[in-house]
Amino acid sequence: EQLELQGHRCAGCGSQLTGYGLLFGKNYLPCRYLDKLMCRQYCHNDDHRVIPRRVLHHYDYVPHRVCRAAAAFLDEIHHCPCLDISKIAPDLIAKTQALRHIRSLRLQLSYLHDLVARAKFRQGTGLLRKSLAGRVHLVLDTELYSMHDLQQVLSGELADVLSDSLDRLSEMARQSPQCRKWLTDAERGARISGELTRLRVEEKLLYRSLLGL
Repeated sequence: EQLELQGHRCAGCGSQLTGYGLLFGKNYLPCRYLDKLMCRQYCHNDDHRVIPRRVLHHYDYVPHRVCRAAAAFLDEIHHCPCLDISKIAPDLIAKTQALRHIRSLRLQLSYLHDLVARAKFRQGTGLLRKSLAGRVHLVLDTELYSMHDLQQVLSGELADVLSDSLDRLSEMARQSPQCRKWLTDAERGARISGELTRLRVEEKLLYRSLLGL
């Protein structure tokens, strides 16, 4: 068992681990993040956290026991967009309807953000940044998530935030002569240069749809 594999030593500080009696008689607890046994005196405070690996591979949002170091690390990266689902768990989106919906909303927002940025419509980019509470990774890279994002996927809060942002920014862009002018000029320039396909057909159609044209 794990206790013997560790030589009856804490994986954190190396102190002696004893496993006599029932659970309350043990001087150690498991860390499910590291899959190691840690002493209760120095390294384990019976903290519980949602573990990224279990979310991505098992869609398990249940908080599990983690050692103090793991708890501190998970707290530190909680808002960091460091989880690329397409690389870590490429099948997860196909299996999860909520994530497919989130990806669709993020793609639409990404196109809309691209439009207002190209049109130098600063009021639009400012609105988007504010409505997403600074989480610009949600539109700059549609595969990146933080643990905070993933927990909001489960609660439905992220879908609400993205839908509201999409509605508000779409309405603002529709009413913006600046955005309309940029699209018209871009299409005209593409025709003159013979590179209309360079303004990708799907991109052009989506831009027009988002602007209500």
